[in-house]
Amino acid sequence: MLQAALMEAMAVARGKGVQFPPNTLSDMLRHIGGMPAHAKSSMLEDLEHGRRLELPWLNATLVRVAEEVGVPAPIHRFIATILKPFVNGSIGSVRL
Repeated sequence: MLQAALMEAMAVARGKGVQFPPNTLSDMLRHIGGMPAHAKSSMLEDLEHGRRLELPWLNATLVRVAEEVGVPAPIHRFIATILKPFVNGSIGSVRL
């Protein structure tokens, strides 16, 4: 899923005219693969601590830009949709 999300983000950026070196995706995946097993994304840290999520500025914006440039972004749309109820930092009775 992470690789698909990265590929979507790169496709959206390409739709905006951004060009990437040929090894960009493999370099990102190698970097991520070298992270410690206990590493977490900042959004997961925020969710776990009941803080407001960066969702509107990250995944939701990527979805909006994807629509503008005509690039599908189903992974980011899924992430934005599933996390929307928690955007203000309340996780209620959800157990992580």
